Amino acid sequence: MSKHNYMLIYDEGCPMCVAYTSLFVKTGFLKPEERKSFTQAGEHWLNLADFTRSRNEIPFLNTATEETFYGIDALLEILNRKIPFIKTIGNIKPVKYFLLRLYKLISYNRKVIVGNKTKFDCVDCTPDYNFFYRFLFILLSFVFITVMLLPIHKIILSNIPFYQLGFTQLLFIHLAIVFTNSFISNLLGGKKGMEYLGQMNMLALSAILLNLPLLLAHSISSFHYLFDVIYLTGVSILLVFDYFRRIDFADLQSNKKIVAINLFTFTVLMAALF
Repeated sequence: MSKHNYMLIYDEGCPMCVAYTSLFVKTGFLKPEERKSFTQAGEHWLNLADFTRSRNEIPFLNTATEETFYGIDALLEILNRKIPFIKTIGNIKPVKYFLLRLYKLISYNRKVIVGNKTKFDCVDCTPDYNFFYRFLFILLSFVFITVMLLPIHKIILSNIPFYQLGFTQLLFIHLAIVFTNSFISNLLGGKKGMEYLGQMNMLALSAILLNLPLLLAHSISSFHYLFDVIYLTGVSILLVFDYFRRIDFADLQSNKKIVAINLFTFTVLMAALF
C-alpha cells in the first residue's frame, strides 16, 4: 500500500486517541500530514466519512479513491504498512471477532475512561452509548479490582502496623462500596445511572492501577512502612481531585446528596483502613 494519499482522522478530545495516533507518526506508520483531528480535517473529508460511525470507529481515508476504512480495519491497514502479515492474521475470523469486540469495548467506553469534556471549539466525537459494552467494561473492571485486592492487602497494607483488617473485612468493605454505588446508579436510572457507575468504576480502577508501581517496588525490595503511608496518602489526594473532575464530567456536581454519600463513604473507608 502506498504511503501517500491517506488520512487518519482522530478525536482530539480523547487523550488515548491522541496518544496512539501520535505514536503511529513517531514510529513511521503515518506521515505527519496523514494524521488530522476531526476539527482540522475540514468539511470535505468529513463528508466522505460516515460521521456517526466515525464517532465509534476511527476512520482512515484513501484521499485518492475516497475509500474509507473504520475501526479495526483502519488500524490493520495502517499496521500493514510495516508489518505485511498483520492484516492477514487480523482478518482470520476468530482473531477478527476478538479484535472487534476488544475495539468496541474500548471505543464505547473511551470517554468514561478519560472523563474529559469536549472543548467548545472542537468537534464533539463522543461515541454512542452502548449498554452492553458499558456493563461489560464495569464487570471486567470489578473482577480485576477484586482480584487485585489480595496482593494489595498482603504486600502493601499488611506492611503498615496500624492496618488491622483481615482480607475478608477488606473484601466486605469493597463489596459494600460497590453496592452503594449500584444503589445510587439505580436511583439515577438509565444512561445517567450507568454514566455515574462508569465514573465510579474508573475511579476505583485508577486506585488499583496507581498501586501497581508500589506492588512492583515491593517485589524488588522491602520498604519502611512510612514510604507506603506517604505513597498511599498521595494516591488518595489524587483520587479526591479526580472524583470531583469525574462528577463534573457526569454533570452530577449539583447533586449534593450523591456527593455527600460519596464523601461519607470515602471517609468511612479511610477510617476502616487506618
